[in-house]
Amino acid sequence: MDSKPIGMHRNRIIEILVFILAFAVAAGLVWRYERGRYLMERSRVSDLASDYAHSLQSNIERSLSATYALAALVRQGNGTIDDFDATAREMLPFFPGASSLQLAPGGVVRQIVPLAGNEGAIGHDLFNDPKRRKEAIRARDAKTLALAGPFTLKQGGFGAVGRFPVYLDNGASRSHFWGFTNVLIRFPEVLDTARLAALEQRGFGYALWRIHPDTGERQIIAASSSAQLISPVDHRMELPNGVWTLSVAPLNGWGDPMGLALNGAIGGMFALLVYFLTRSLLNTRAEALLMAEQLTNDLRSREQERQANLKFFESMDKVNRAIQGTNNLEQMMSDVLDTALSLFDCDRAFLMYPCDPEAAFWRVPMERNKPEYPGAWSHGFELPMDEEVARTLRELLASGKPVKFGLETEHPLPEDIAQRFGFRSFMSIAIHPKVGKPWQFGIHQCSYARIWTVEEERLLQEIGRRLADALTTLLSQRDLRESEAKYRRLVDASNEGIWVLGEDLLTTFANARMADLLGYSVEEMLGRPVTDFMFEEDAPDHHRRMEKRRRGVSEHYERRYRHKNGLPLWTLASAVPIMDAGQKFKGTFGMFTDITERKRAEEKMRKFNEELEQRVRQRTAELDEKNMELERFNKIFVGRELKMIELKERIRELEK
Repeated sequence: MDSKPIGMHRNRIIEILVFILAFAVAAGLVWRYERGRYLMERSRVSDLASDYAHSLQSNIERSLSATYALAALVRQGNGTIDDFDATAREMLPFFPGASSLQLAPGGVVRQIVPLAGNEGAIGHDLFNDPKRRKEAIRARDAKTLALAGPFTLKQGGFGAVGRFPVYLDNGASRSHFWGFTNVLIRFPEVLDTARLAALEQRGFGYALWRIHPDTGERQIIAASSSAQLISPVDHRMELPNGVWTLSVAPLNGWGDPMGLALNGAIGGMFALLVYFLTRSLLNTRAEALLMAEQLTNDLRSREQERQANLKFFESMDKVNRAIQGTNNLEQMMSDVLDTALSLFDCDRAFLMYPCDPEAAFWRVPMERNKPEYPGAWSHGFELPMDEEVARTLRELLASGKPVKFGLETEHPLPEDIAQRFGFRSFMSIAIHPKVGKPWQFGIHQCSYARIWTVEEERLLQEIGRRLADALTTLLSQRDLRESEAKYRRLVDASNEGIWVLGEDLLTTFANARMADLLGYSVEEMLGRPVTDFMFEEDAPDHHRRMEKRRRGVSEHYERRYRHKNGLPLWTLASAVPIMDAGQKFKGTFGMFTDITERKRAEEKMRKFNEELEQRVRQRTAELDEKNMELERFNKIFVGRELKMIELKERIRELEK
């Protein structure tokens, strides 16, 4: 049998097999490329959606915080806010997302600002409305702020209501439910501040939705005008008493038809090229093997690169979920460090603050570690800044990217700290939240001297960037809560009496100190004119000063009031007018310091001086009377002397 046809047949089979193999390899590479592109695109969209979700959540939470301020005023007024309209109108500009502020004593809406357009909600009984009853009861019993809705509003339109249950002290260490302070946010107006509509302009569809607590079905709050989203990226927003989700996906889907076609064509050409090369080089086995080896190495290198990219994006997806999984600062830091500990398979991951070489002390607010390698966080105290640590921090701040310390690096380990906490190499980066000083985010290897890879350096840098953004948001929220608490404590602890009059000059607010000075309760003062607490003769001067206040004049002066027991109360008053944006008089605000004891001392001194003057006048009168008697005696004596002289003269004349 002729061996030539057999050889040709064998070569043809080899060529076909090579073509099939090359085509399969090309198809695999195209699939890998598409998979990597898909993950990168999802990561990019996830970052974009996260930014919009954080912005929207911050706007809603800021709007809902108005309920706390209203609740404080209700508690101060023991269930009433006099001149609620003026107070609410002044508050609304500070909460841009809020459409209206409402009071619902007993669960029935009684007051709304602004009223125009909201008349239909007046008298709305939340506990007797089948559609609102469940959410209202849950908010009342939970004693926390709850976001109800969104739903179709009684007054028309679509919106959601933040309800904060207010409990008043009944004086027996118990409290009773007063009602709700409400904040109405309307859709789509509240979304304008977050600029969700810009997503569609950038080529993305979106849907803002929640699971309805009563029906268990998905409720669309807002959505783009595009068709149904394809495999969207979801970002949860933890809101009071509920979870909203923002879903985002490209309008044209995740695929890239043109790119896929181009990559497919390149893959087909690659398979044909391999086929023809195999065909032409089949008889030169060594050259064919060399080319195959080169192609294999190239494919292996590309595969390793794609695998690295795939692992990177999968790792960042885990980090994103850890950051977005909670709004609690400590929990977020703990979750992210747990994730970093797992991703790097290191012995310790930590956050240090402040990353400032000029600071006197430093501490570790959060650390996660393997049980056998506890670090500075386990000690729970601040450590003094020494020169070695300060040098490390200066290197981090100057770099702007991760810095590796230890074996085969340009930076030696900080010797004392390394020995104290038992690490043999570490990699760290300075991160810069927009609140406070920089932080240090780093990882330690304690079990051996580790050499960190370029991929690990890249991953640490990206995690640090995400951490800085998350710290900015959560630290801002924490600082805001602490500022509000501090303000409330200062007002409650004030030693000055505070008295606020409305436009009609009737009492709209008085703090407990002011009521205590006058001997009344706050409730007894509300709605009454100041003259009810004054002596009648002081009223004209009060009216003159109120006219000055209407003209925008502030004053400091002494003012006498009548205590409930009838005794005078002297105060040092500091009064300022309350004017609206158009400089129209809306009331007056005064702070009062008790100076009664000082006035009593002055009165005692005045009476003492009067008594002293009276004694001086009496003693002077007695002296005047004695002088007059002496003058009369002198006159009598002088007259007798003159008569004696005259008699002697006549005797001498007779003798002559």
